[in-house]
Amino acid sequence: YSLVLAKLLSGKWLKKSSIVICEYASESIEPPHPMWAPQDQRLYGNTALLFISPPKDYLDDIDSMPRQKVQE
Repeated sequence: YSLVLAKLLSGKWLKKSSIVICEYASESIEPPHPMWAPQDQRLYGNTALLFISPPKDYLDDIDSMPRQKVQE
């Protein structure tokens, strides 16, 4: 997940309050990226879900879309 998580941050596609859910096989222990804050982990048989939040120093509420000009 490291590459995907890095792209989410560099693309500024998240808000500070976002939760990212990573799915993986429950037999493999998937530690969260050290920068990300783990929020929860759930096990469902052979599947596990890891809920993580962006790093604390992530810039909040940046819109990835450029502002549109308003025509009058």
